Amino acid sequence: MAANDWLLQMLADVIQVPIERPAYLETTVLGAAFMAGLGAGLYASVEDLMPLRTVDRVFEPNAGQDMIHTLKERWQRAVQSVQVMSDSSSGS
Repeated sequence: MAANDWLLQMLADVIQVPIERPAYLETTVLGAAFMAGLGAGLYASVEDLMPLRTVDRVFEPNAGQDMIHTLKERWQRAVQSVQVMSDSSSGS
């Protein structure tokens, strides 16, 4: 998902918060490596890891209130349709 510009921009617009895309997209692996480094004593604290985090791009919120409302409505409809499909496939 982090590689999808459209998704990250929509997320920034809907929640009205800047979204940072990391330069290294495999953040789960990187996080595990950082935790291993902390456990092995290579880093003294989480604060020591902060300079190692690099950002590729920041997606700033830029949608107007009407667009935000529309995006939220569409998101809610999409979630509801998935819930309906899940309910019908589980035999409920």
